Amino acid sequence: MLRRDRDELARIEFAETKIGKLVHKVEKLDVAAGVPGMEMLKTDATSGTHGLTVTEYAPYGVVGIVTPVTHSIPTLACNAIMIIAAGNALICNPHPSGAKWCGRGDAAFQPRDCREDRHRQSDLHRREPDD
Repeated sequence: MLRRDRDELARIEFAETKIGKLVHKVEKLDVAAGVPGMEMLKTDATSGTHGLTVTEYAPYGVVGIVTPVTHSIPTLACNAIMIIAAGNALICNPHPSGAKWCGRGDAAFQPRDCREDRHRQSDLHRREPDD
């Protein structure tokens, strides 16, 4: 998703926030493409004179992130990869100056067969800040 859509996502964020340089936003999305996911979640078992220890990683449940205005899409991408891969739900609170892209970013992380499903892995509900 990130490599295919990186230029478009970077342009969306740059146009909305009007902060930074477009080339830096593209570079940050390139970094996100290398963030580890499921390969980091390995079960481990060790044994010794005191018995057997099994280490298994389990989801926390719901994880909340707050994205900065400067690089909000890369922050969402890097966090979402690890959070969703671990089996957690994700709630994102974007900075108001970069909130319009949020629905687009959410759709990009949904598996193609789940995008129209009512029971999606994540749901973004956006509301305008109070004046």
